[in-house]
Amino acid sequence: MSKQQMMLSALIAVGLLTTGCKTSGTASVDGGIEPLVILRHMEASDHAFRHAAVEVIRSQTDLDHHGSGTLASMDIDFNEQSAVVLALGEQPTAGWSAQITSVQHHHDQLYVQGIAHQPADDEVVASVLTYPIAVAVIPRVDEVVVHPEIIDIVGNDDGPASP
Repeated sequence: MSKQQMMLSALIAVGLLTTGCKTSGTASVDGGIEPLVILRHMEASDHAFRHAAVEVIRSQTDLDHHGSGTLASMDIDFNEQSAVVLALGEQPTAGWSAQITSVQHHHDQLYVQGIAHQPADDEVVASVLTYPIAVAVIPRVDEVVVHPEIIDIVGNDDGPASP
């Protein structure tokens, strides 16, 4: 197993452990998990996110702290919106990407579901450092605990990673 596969597997395991192996929640009118509308999204490579993480950017100050040109170009209205970032960290080749599939909110908890894409072992890719991220702009959320639920690693010939 490569270093990148181990890192992504660890990210998946941490995400599953912090959520009790919870999968996508269902909407509930009785105060249950509420799916949030993804207002817009973007997938890119951004060197401002050098480490694997899932986080919420709630203010211009948070954005400035990261120094992300990608997020700055999205023109996010932090009075009304927040940005959820799924970062895979530094990768040694092209062919890596991240995707946020859904975001759900429950009280002070935010559940972020996503997929990490990596190149197949026999895929020809450029040898260049990349910093794959996925960004989802959602309606504004206040302080939340983020629970990553990275459900799969796609592209590896060995099949999905097992948590």
